[in-house]
Parts: sequence; C-alpha cells; structure tokens
Amino acid sequence: MGTTGHADTGKAGLPGETNIVSISSKGYHTLALLDNGTVLSWGSNMVGQLGNGKQGLNFSTSFAQPVYENVNGELKVLANIVAVEASQQYSLALSADGTVYGWGLNASNELGRPFEGTYYYPTAISIAGLPPIEQISAGVTHAAALAKDGTVWAWGDNQSGAVGNGRQMEYVERPVQVKKNASEFLTGIKQIHAGNWFTMAVTENGELLGWGYNGAYQLGDLTLVSHSYPVHALDKNKNPLNGIKKVSTGNDYTLALKEDGTLLSWGVNGYGQLGSDTLQGTYSNYPKPVLDKASGDAFGHVVDISAGIAHVAAIREDGSVWTWGGNTIWGSADITGQLGRGDDRLEERPGRVTRLPGNAKVLQAETGGHHTVIMLDNGTLWSMGSNREKQLGGGYKMGSAIEPTQLSLSHYDKAYWPKQGIGPVMGQPYRLTLQLAGHEGQPVSFGTDIVDMQAVGAMIVGPVSYVGEGRYAADMLADSPGPVQVTARINGLEVPAAQIVVLSGEPHPAQSELTATPSMSAVGSADPVVLRLQLRDADGNELNRSGGKAAFTSSLGTVSEPVETSYGVYEAELRSDTAGIANIGVTLDGKPFEVSAKVSFRAGTPNRAYSTLTANPKIVVADGKQSTDIKLHIKDVHGNDLDDYLGPIELTSSLGQMTTVTESAYGVYESTLVSNQPGIATISASSLEGLLLADPITVEFELFIQGISFNKQQYELEIGSSLQASLIAADEHGNSRNITSNSKLTIEDETIATISTEGLITGKGKGQTVLNAVYGTHSTSAVIKVTDKDVDPGPDPNPDPGSGSNPRPNPGTVTEPESNSGSGSNPIPTPGTDKKPDSESGKGDKPAVPPAIEDQDPVPGRGDDGERIETLEFSDVKGHWAEDAIMKAVKSAKISGYPDKTFRPNAYITRAEFVVLLNRWFGPFASVEADRSDTSEYWPDWSKDAISDAMQAGILKGYKDGTIRPNQSVTRGELAVMLQRAMKLAGAPLPVEGNSSLSAYNDHALVPAWSREAMMELSARGLIQGDSQSNLRPGNPATRAETVVLLTRLEAILEQGN
Repeated sequence: MGTTGHADTGKAGLPGETNIVSISSKGYHTLALLDNGTVLSWGSNMVGQLGNGKQGLNFSTSFAQPVYENVNGELKVLANIVAVEASQQYSLALSADGTVYGWGLNASNELGRPFEGTYYYPTAISIAGLPPIEQISAGVTHAAALAKDGTVWAWGDNQSGAVGNGRQMEYVERPVQVKKNASEFLTGIKQIHAGNWFTMAVTENGELLGWGYNGAYQLGDLTLVSHSYPVHALDKNKNPLNGIKKVSTGNDYTLALKEDGTLLSWGVNGYGQLGSDTLQGTYSNYPKPVLDKASGDAFGHVVDISAGIAHVAAIREDGSVWTWGGNTIWGSADITGQLGRGDDRLEERPGRVTRLPGNAKVLQAETGGHHTVIMLDNGTLWSMGSNREKQLGGGYKMGSAIEPTQLSLSHYDKAYWPKQGIGPVMGQPYRLTLQLAGHEGQPVSFGTDIVDMQAVGAMIVGPVSYVGEGRYAADMLADSPGPVQVTARINGLEVPAAQIVVLSGEPHPAQSELTATPSMSAVGSADPVVLRLQLRDADGNELNRSGGKAAFTSSLGTVSEPVETSYGVYEAELRSDTAGIANIGVTLDGKPFEVSAKVSFRAGTPNRAYSTLTANPKIVVADGKQSTDIKLHIKDVHGNDLDDYLGPIELTSSLGQMTTVTESAYGVYESTLVSNQPGIATISASSLEGLLLADPITVEFELFIQGISFNKQQYELEIGSSLQASLIAADEHGNSRNITSNSKLTIEDETIATISTEGLITGKGKGQTVLNAVYGTHSTSAVIKVTDKDVDPGPDPNPDPGSGSNPRPNPGTVTEPESNSGSGSNPIPTPGTDKKPDSESGKGDKPAVPPAIEDQDPVPGRGDDGERIETLEFSDVKGHWAEDAIMKAVKSAKISGYPDKTFRPNAYITRAEFVVLLNRWFGPFASVEADRSDTSEYWPDWSKDAISDAMQAGILKGYKDGTIRPNQSVTRGELAVMLQRAMKLAGAPLPVEGNSSLSAYNDHALVPAWSREAMMELSARGLIQGDSQSNLRPGNPATRAETVVLLTRLEAILEQGN
C-alpha cells in the first residue's frame, strides 16, 4: 500500500490564473463572475436561468458551466461582464460598457422584452432602452437598474407598483424610468435592491426609499399600503431613516446597513430573519435594530449584508460571516443547513459561521433560496444548505450541507493526468501531475482547490503542490516494477485515477520463449502459423515496456513483419508454399537472440487463398424469382483442382434462400440463391467443422431500378473546397434512395477535382471535368466546375420566372439547402388513395413559418394579437424571383405577411395551408361538408371548412390510414396532383398541344407514378418548367413563393379560358 500526499488550497492570483471577482445567488442557482469578464453558472436550469444554451429539469447541473450569448445562431461565451445578478428564475449581467443582459424566464417581462413566442431564453440577450448602467438588481419577477446619472430604471411585473412608474396591475415589457411623483423622475440614488414585488433604493444623502408591494410592512413607511411612487422608510417616530449605506431585501422583509455598521430590519419575521426583538412568526411594522445574541445590544461592525428568502448573512469588519433566520426549506427536515452552523436549528440572532479556514477572510456572502455561497479572500468558494436543485455546485450530489463545503469551479469527473501510463524505472523519482478540467474536458486555470493523492501499489507519494494553470503535482518513488494506481480527490470528491507502470529490466533469452501455433500446417493454408515471442527479464518478470525491434527468421516460407501486441510480446505470421521443416530464429535490435522453434508444412490440402466463391450475377432483382448462381471452386495450395472427393460442405447466405448444394466435380460445389427482400447478402462457404473454404462474397438484391441521377447536374466549387455529391436511384414503386456509397464514382480529370467513395468532391485545379457514376447496369454523369477562390459569384441563380429567351425557372427553384432527396428516405405518398406504404417521410420538420393566409382566428400570417398585417412592403421580397406574383396576391388580400414586415417566401407550406389558399383562389368546390365521423384527427379550426370542401370535391383524398395530415409539408408532387384536380373542377380549358413528356427533365425518373400524369399536364400548360438544372424535384417540400406563383399562373389560365 502506498502513502498519501496532500495539498491545501492553491495560491490564487498566480500569473495566468483565473480568479473569481464576485458571486450572486438569490434563488436556486448561482453565478460566478471571473476576472476575465466571463460568467460561470450552476444549479437549477428549469427555465434556462443558467444561460448555458439549454433549458429544463434534466439540464440542471452541479458543475460550473459558461454563460453564452447567441450571436447569429452561434453560441459564444458571454464576455466583458463586470457584475452579475441571479434571481429565482432568471439572471442579469452588466457589461463594462453599461449594457444589461438577461436570460432565463420572461413570463413577467423580467428580461425587458415583450413575449416573442417563448417564455424562455437559455442564452444571454441584451436589454434595450437603457442608458449606461452601473448597478443591476434582479427581483423575483421584476428587475431594476441604477444608471450612472443616479436615475433608476425598472421593468417586469408591475402588479403592485414595483416598477415605480405610477401605475399598477400591469406588466412592463421594456425598461422605464422610475418616477419620483406624477411629474418628476427619481434622481440622486446610489444603491438599489429589487425584492419580491417591491424595490428599495438608498439616496445619495443616506435616506431610504421604497415602492411596490407593502402587504408585510416591507417598504418601511409604517403602513400596509402598496405604492407605485417612492415613499420614505420611517423610524417609529415617523422620521425618514438616514445614515443608510446599503439595503438588501428578502421575500417580504428588508434589511438596511447603516454607516455606523449596525443593521435595521422590518417586515415578515416568519423564521427569525429580522434578528431583532420582534417575535418570531409575526411582523415588524417599523425598523428595529438587529441584536447581538450575547449582549442584547445592536449587532455592529457590519460591512456587507445579503437577505435571502428567509435567512440572512452579514460580513463584519474582521472578515467573519454571521447568519440567522430559517435553516430548513419551509420546515422540511431532510434538506437543511443554509446557516452553515453544523445543525438545522432556526436562529433568531446572528451567529458566526466557524467552519471556514481560520486564516482567510470573507469577501462576499450570498443568500440564495435555501442555501448560502461564500467567497474568501484566498479565492475559494464555499457553499452550504440545500442541494435539491444542485445549487451547492462543485459536483456535489448530497441533499444538503449543514456546514460550509468548498466547491470547485472545475469538473472533478473530467480532471485528467497529462502524464500517465508508462512511468519510471523502479527506484527512480517520478513526478505526476493532475490537470483540472472544465465542462468540455478543456484545461482550466483555477488553483483554489484542496487536492490529495494516494498510491495503491509499490509507490511512495510525496506532498502535493499547486504548480499553476490548474495543475497539481506530486513526486513519487517506486521500489518494484508493475502497475500502480494513483487516486486523487478534489475537495473530497474522487477524480479518475492515474494508472502508472513501473518499468522492468532488460530482456533475457534464458527466461524468454518462442512458440509456433500450430506446429504442423498445410502448404498454402489460408490460416498462417502464428509465431509468438514472449520476452522476460533476468528475474523472469514479463516486460512492461517495449523490448526493442524484433525480427523472425525462417528456413522455409515467408514471415510477416512482427507486431508488438503488448510490451515484450511479438507476433508474426509464417506461410510456406514448400513442404518441409522450417527452423525459426529471432534477432532483437539487429542482434541474435538465442531462442528457437520448428514448424512442419504439409502439402495437398484445400487452400482458402486459392479457392474461389463466385456469384453470377452480382446484382439481382429481389422478387423471389430471379436468382444468382453460386459456385465454390476449391483448390489446393498450388492452385490445382482437387482430385478426390472432399465431402459435404456448407453454403450459407445472410439473406434469401439457398437451394440444395451439389458437387458437380471434385471440389466444385453449386447452388442458386433467391430473395424477395432487398439488401446485401453475404455468402460464406465452410467445412462442417466451421473452417472457411473461400473468402465470403456479397450479392446485392435490389428493387427494380428505373434510373439513377445525381442530385445536381453541375457541381461548382472553389479550389481547395469540398462539396458533397449524392447519387439517387428510383425503383419501380417511385421510391428513391441514396446509392452514393454503393456506386462506382470516377472523375475524368483528377487534376481538376477528386471524389471519395462517399461522394465528397474536392477542388484541385481550375477547369471543368465530368463526374461519372456506375451502379449495376445503370450509369449517369454530371459536370464539375472548379474556380479560383474569391471569384465573382456570377448571375442570380434564381432569375425572374417567365418565358422568352431566358426562361424563368419553375416556382420552386429558390435557392435552398442541399437537397436531401435520395438520401435514403422514402418519397412522399400520394395525397389520394394510392395503395403504397403509409410512409411519413414527407413530414419532416414542421414548416419554418406558417403561411400568412387570413381566415378564422388564429389566422396564420397575422400578428401574435391576431390583427391583420396590412403592410405591402416586405424586407425579403424586393428582388425575389416571385416578387410580382407575391405582391399581386397580397394586394388582392389572398395572402399577407408577418408582423416583422417579412413575407418569408422560402418557408415551407403545409397541406392544410395549401388547401386553404386553393379554396381562397378558386373555391369553394363543393356544397356539402365532408363527413369526419370516422377520424379523430385534429384539424386546425382555420382550415376545417377548406379541408372539408376539398375532400368533398375530391381534391384531397387523404392517406391509406384515413388521415389528412394537415400539418405535414406538401411536396411538389402532391401539389401538382391537387392542382390538376382543382383545374378540372374550375373548368380549365384543355392544355395547348405540346410536349407533355417529362423526359426533358434530368430527374424525371424520380417522379412517382401517382404524380406523373399531373406533372406532365402542369408542364404542358407551362405552369412548371423545371429549375435552372432541369430538375422537377417532385419530393421536395413546396415553398410559399412557389405556391403563390403556381396559383397566380393557374388563375391567369382560367381567366383566359373564360
């Protein structure tokens, strides 16, 4: 058993170290501000109050994690922060430039912004409308900020006047300036504190003001009347309090620190938190002094205070911390100890917290909901009380701590040993280092933890010391070879152990051993003879370090390059085409090593390496009828056919059914294989003893392939960049799948570009070449164009749709992410009664935004309050290829935009939304409402009439399972089918004669059979013309712009026909 080394708290403030500036904890989570301007958080994260980009009960954590802000969709660590405030369900931060940030719950507008579709913000967002701020305060459901000019600003829950704007019974969405009265703004303030529905402020002349809820005398004006303008806190003689230095508020009580170091308290005293002579469980309607428990005089020499929900912490001039008030969670007996005095007793008078390092002074003490966090001048953090929401931090899992417990800002379970594994030679000193790590395993530079190390094995561990940059080290000495495990604890919590191996002596031939397995083998056998060298030192110990460079010699055959499979153990393979005795020898580091072995090689036995297993053909249609011929041809080591009966063998396949195996000649076995399931069949041939007779082969069973095509006809990229190509196959049922990795891909000129087996194209040189693909009997090609970097992007890829010499694209060719059609998912099923599998692959995610169509409330496209958006100018329509059609539809009130003055033309449209628009343009189509008695499927209220009308008219027929799936994105193929049905009902004239074939489109093979007729008619009418690469994309979801253009074009056709 080894010995133990111990290190006390490392020295904070070393060069390159990260230190804590301040802490905040009013609710059930804690924030720590670091001297590099970043913020760490831990505890409850139910509503995103940790700011780590996540939200929910499962994302609460006892480990410190950075607070992030979302910058253009990318999470970045919030920086340049100078102050933090943690409330119960949200957090605030103040930056060096005076900007205020918030994150967490916004249900009462406590983040200073209106409701925008979510109550939660799991990352920091800036709060607009504020002047330069120097102090922030987070109440329970409202917040306040003190500006550098002495004015006060507030926002959030104003039900009782806590915002101070002269009104009540409201929520204030944006920051407003606090008023002194109806005609003046409040000025001359030096410190503020927001509580539970009320706010307190210290004036520059030392007086104390309050406003908001006053149902427990917490404002200190001797009344129970709530105020929406500031009122003075008064003494019992009704004189304004003066000489006030700082104020702190609890849930329904207030503490004031006077310039002389004494404290005043008033309000609720349910748990003795007032610390005065007020009877516990009652109220104090005027300020009373907090009393010293021993003398009964005023408790003095106080320099800072913090009021929690029902307990208080005060720091005195000597750096000690004193606590009083509640010591449980609402009387709970199992989670206690926020006073940190080693018990769970309620205390009505201040008592000193003694279980802290004696030579350190308290710089800050923060009282949370039912816990307390303390920061010492040596840079360490200590916490005590409830840990129900993981608010104690440091990775602690216990339910509570009744005395201060040091916590680490690192993740103890991710700490690591930069140097472990092969360690020292026995008898030589060795230094081992432990590196503290953060939430992602990255090294951190905190040096304020207590670390001890212990060795299990023959090793002595010296004292542990902090060596900077988050590293703790100890010198060790081993007295014998072998494995040693070194364990370590950070603040008492065990970290992953280090595994050390003490090195052994030099290899010795007398103790080493060379073996050959098997010692007898057939000439040319597929299974080689395995040569194994086991090195040992002079004492017979197996090596635990490399024995050097070993090589095997043999008088027959060839020996592979030895592999050191473990320290001092080498293996190689021996094969021979010549019969006889092979004598095996060894050299070590180029010198003979006196060990030897012998192997006998026999001839004439079957040999896997020369035998063949074949299938013809290799690709078969999986219809249960078409077959492939399987043939096994066994040969001996010399490549000769067998000249004698070998006996029964086994042919097996991982897919399909194999017919009876027959031996048509010596060593020649034949069978056939069929399958009615598509997939890859692996065929193996083996003896009855399980010996493989030939290398296994594979046969691909596939559905009948109609054709293959690339997802693009031309790939354009820059030199040095890469682009993913996808090869798509369409089967007999109209299904498509990605066959890229199963195809042969080649590029004609690899000086221009190269391609991987997975379809990744990499630009090599400027120019144009051709990409070819072969899959079975099918082949196709595409163009690759490689340009220099930073070239002019060229013309708009989405020209205005129309006709003429520069034909407009199909209204569906807006620039969008790389198509996933053919990625392996099944195509969208017919919107009618097609009897195909009930695939929902077309569902995908719901559309990016609902279309702005007007109907019953709620109407997609209206504002959050349901009001119609009247604007005819949209920030994202100008210059769009569908601009004319969109503006025409908006002016005719068939569709509208969004509250942010956008139209969102590239957002996908659902089946219900398309039916509503179709009805609005050309409906109604039927007069009798469809019967929905056979389904419980939910239809949005605003779409019920249109869906019923479309079903009755036969435009919308539903899926095989009887559902309509109104919220599923409509594909371009489905859209074509429904448009064709609607045209017939609307009396559209017969299409003009023209080419109705789809063969002109590159992806015509991907058009499902159920939508082919509709696609052909729409193409013949000129409603669709394909995109700039001559693709129809039948399985792609339709966008708002595409839908509006198609409906507008159809409207024009109908008008011409009439």
